[in-house]
Amino acid sequence: MNNDNFGQRLSNQQQALGDVQVQGDDNIFNVIQGQVVTLSQTKIIQISVDEIKTRELIQTSPYKGLDAFERQDHLNFFGRDQFILGLANEMEQTNLVLLMGASGSGKSSVVKAGLLPWLSEKWGQEFVSLTLTPDRDPFEKLYGSLLSCGYNLAQAEVAKAGQKNTLCKVVKALKQPGEFWLIFVDQFEELFTISKKEKRDCFIKGLVSLSKEYANDPFVKIVGTMRADFLGRLDSPQANQLARLTQKHRPLITQMQQDELRLAIEQPAAHHGVVFETGLVKEIIKDVEGQAGYLPLLQYTLNLLWKTEVQDRGILDRTLNLSSYRRLGGVRGALQQRVDQIYQDLPELQKLAAQRIFLKLVKINGDEAAGTEWKPVRRRANRSEFQDGQEQAVLTQLINDNLLVGDAPVEDKEKHSVAIQGSTVEIAHEILLTCWGKLNDWIEEHRQAIALRNRLNDDVVIWQKNKKADSDLWGGVKLVQVQELRSNQDLKQVLGEFSDIANQFIDVSVKLRDRQQRRTIITAWGIAAGSLVSAVVCFSLMLQLKKAKQETHDAYTNILTDLFLESMIDTQGTPGEIKFLDKDDAWKIVLKIVLEEKKIIVAARRDYGDGKVLAAAHDGVLRNRKDSFIFLKQSLGWLNPSKDKRKILISSGHCEIVSLKGSPYAPPKSKLEAWEADVENIAAPIDETKLNKGNILIIGNAWGNFTQSEIDAIEKFVKNGGSLFVVGIGWSWKEYSDSTNPVKNCKPKQQANQRIKDISTYPMNRLVKPYNIQWTEGGQKFGDQ
Repeated sequence: MNNDNFGQRLSNQQQALGDVQVQGDDNIFNVIQGQVVTLSQTKIIQISVDEIKTRELIQTSPYKGLDAFERQDHLNFFGRDQFILGLANEMEQTNLVLLMGASGSGKSSVVKAGLLPWLSEKWGQEFVSLTLTPDRDPFEKLYGSLLSCGYNLAQAEVAKAGQKNTLCKVVKALKQPGEFWLIFVDQFEELFTISKKEKRDCFIKGLVSLSKEYANDPFVKIVGTMRADFLGRLDSPQANQLARLTQKHRPLITQMQQDELRLAIEQPAAHHGVVFETGLVKEIIKDVEGQAGYLPLLQYTLNLLWKTEVQDRGILDRTLNLSSYRRLGGVRGALQQRVDQIYQDLPELQKLAAQRIFLKLVKINGDEAAGTEWKPVRRRANRSEFQDGQEQAVLTQLINDNLLVGDAPVEDKEKHSVAIQGSTVEIAHEILLTCWGKLNDWIEEHRQAIALRNRLNDDVVIWQKNKKADSDLWGGVKLVQVQELRSNQDLKQVLGEFSDIANQFIDVSVKLRDRQQRRTIITAWGIAAGSLVSAVVCFSLMLQLKKAKQETHDAYTNILTDLFLESMIDTQGTPGEIKFLDKDDAWKIVLKIVLEEKKIIVAARRDYGDGKVLAAAHDGVLRNRKDSFIFLKQSLGWLNPSKDKRKILISSGHCEIVSLKGSPYAPPKSKLEAWEADVENIAAPIDETKLNKGNILIIGNAWGNFTQSEIDAIEKFVKNGGSLFVVGIGWSWKEYSDSTNPVKNCKPKQQANQRIKDISTYPMNRLVKPYNIQWTEGGQKFGDQ
């Protein structure tokens, strides 16, 4: 590599200021002498700060705000010269480099405003740069990049094939002798978070093939930038070859050193004839030290500081002032103050619209239930998703305020017209997701609903592409959750209405699920009804259920069905049924089983005060079995979705089946603790002191009576934010009421005020009465619920 070319580029970069080092108080301006420089040796000349003030005053801000640096911004890009040299040297050793770094570390900028201008200076008209972000279809983005580079439609069409050999075909068909090609894939992580699976896999295989085929060609290079926290995605089978090829070529961009930061802060202002007040640069550097992803915040603050000085006409004295910087809130507070002010100035209806817009532009990555930490990332959305008039108006304003960016010009904000079909919009920078407290709170509160809605939108697209195939429809717990989300009026205000096609997807999914459940359950019930006591029939039933699992779209629903039917088979009992007193709409059905004409509610949940109640009719959901724990884990996730450690209390002392030991129905302590839960048995009597130890209380199949003070204490616990998981009677009520055998040391006939044949006197019904729910004996038709 010719370092002289790189030095020449730097010389051109400094032409507005000349070859100087400016020193005055704590301000030091380092500028490289272009004619003699390599990056390891610079010649410095000194001039005074006063001389800087005599240069031409350019009042346009030289700072980028939240916008990424582009190639045309290279004259204002400082502080990364050594890193750019290292990156260029890396490209001499390989043709495939994957630049890693944290969000906000400047990965994109160092390539766009550093590497690309240097290559352009070096190769001149022979330099061809194809820059793309993957989005849903990286091949479509490659097609667009070819068009922007001047290739005609027919030439660019080859990119649309979308096969694993497409990249090689593009280079073979279009690259001319002597040309130097760089394919730059920015935001490489989008291949894993946004791109369609088949497109992602083909594109990654294409990159590998291109790298191998042109391994000895010094005129074809590939550079990608990827967030470091997505490095684990390279372990997937689809990306494994790419991981091996880049194993020794993944440079990591880290925080700037103090001298580099000083360059990035001072030099753009100096080129415009402006200096910093004594002490200001030092304070800015101190403010950003140790702060993750500070570069966009730094650029935003400097840009806002500059514009403030221009607006106040303070810029005329050629100095950026410390008092102005502090008034803006410094690097740590400037962006939040500004966004808060924009939000507060909106009318109430538009505030709601702004919340909907931002939450539509967020994607939740990771899966807390699966053990991977969740994190919000930007989501690129079609503008057609913002159909509401208020949303259109606010969307335009947020783009004009540079908080959002779009790929097409917006209409004048007074016109509020819908943007062109197919154009997209996204949050300007991911730093907004963490530094704006209000948005961070919205995401934290609604992250599960956001993740579900985004998954729905993605699957609807696949369903449409596959000509609305039944195999792409939803079932089981996902379908139940999205139905609940669609019917929740409060969430509609926050997240907005579903699109017409999404509603159609849900409706068709419901119809398919109902057909499958009815067919599966009626078949199984017919077999079981012949002889519940026959082991052969029981075995036959399990085979039918296993077959049904393969035939039914969603295995989760069938797992719960399996548990429900097993409860009846094992005990020769009668199924229980949950009944809502006064048909309370607060209760949401989690699972409903249809047996012939009977509709039996197996599980339901509701909010109560500041807490939650989950009621399951059968204790089978707590069996010491792998499939049972699916329901238990999902239940705990709903009861306490926050990041706070779950502290589970399990009632003992009322002769419950549920306990920590001594029963096949016991949820093992090790399993609960593996889910990051503290677990403790609490003995009767239950009181506020004991309940204060935890945030989830599990009570199941209690036979011993609860005192009224215990019932009141538990209700207060729920009202104040606790969660109650009541595992109901099901077979056990029938079994023990017909049995003369005591349960452990409890003798059913000795319980005061209990009538063994009268389920209404059962202690569990008294326990749940405050929540407007009761259990009844199975076999009764349950209205239209």
